[in-house]
Amino acid sequence: MNKVSITGKLTKDPKLFPLKSENKVVNFSISVESTFKTSKRTDYFNLTAWGENAEYICKNMVKGSVANFQGKLESHSFKKGELTQYITKVVVQKVNFENNKELLESVKDDLPW
Repeated sequence: MNKVSITGKLTKDPKLFPLKSENKVVNFSISVESTFKTSKRTDYFNLTAWGENAEYICKNMVKGSVANFQGKLESHSFKKGELTQYITKVVVQKVNFENNKELLESVKDDLPW
């Protein structure tokens, strides 16, 4: 089973890209803060959303927006010279964008503000 649920902040304003097939896509990243004892760490994750999810994200979210994204992990590799590069991203299937008290309370310990 390939499922992921991740909550984080958009690192920049998302930009919608229309495709020739009339579908739309947005590629973006989120930051996720975590704390272990006294040290803090920020991880960055790449996400891709298609169609209605892509449109929703671009219309309703900006840099700093907090949301929960659910979807699946997808991995690709490509050659760059003699090296093989690997990319793993979350393909978004569901977005819960609720900059409200409930969501902020659920992630408040992981947010830098």
